[in-house]
Amino acid sequence: EALRLTRCGINAIIQEPVERQSALRVVRATHLLVINELRRYVRIPIFTEVTGRVQGRKHEATSMEVSAGGMSLKTGFRAAPPTAVEVEFTLPDSQHLAVGASVCWQREPDLLGVRFEAGDQRRLAVKKWIDDYLGLA
Repeated sequence: EALRLTRCGINAIIQEPVERQSALRVVRATHLLVINELRRYVRIPIFTEVTGRVQGRKHEATSMEVSAGGMSLKTGFRAAPPTAVEVEFTLPDSQHLAVGASVCWQREPDLLGVRFEAGDQRRLAVKKWIDDYLGLA
């Protein structure tokens, strides 16, 4: 069955139920492929509370995924790209972070994607957390 999926670009399989160690093995084995071919950043599915600030107004959200380049959010807030937003959140076993970002996509009914601002050095703390979490550092 896995061979049938290779024509779709699927080249890594994670067995269910997902265990942290087996997922880490797959990520370590394929992370360069993901970075160089499919996506620029590895996405980590993580649920955490997020506050978005747009023009001084606060909007509550929860994260769906986080990467060194941005995050996807579940929220009732709507914004068209490239609306500027500052996202505040705390990653597990990490400090509270606030990072400048911009909306890069909005999907019905309640999903929003934000891209961290390249010039905001605070985004490096997210990258460091991901590298530590995956054991890549």
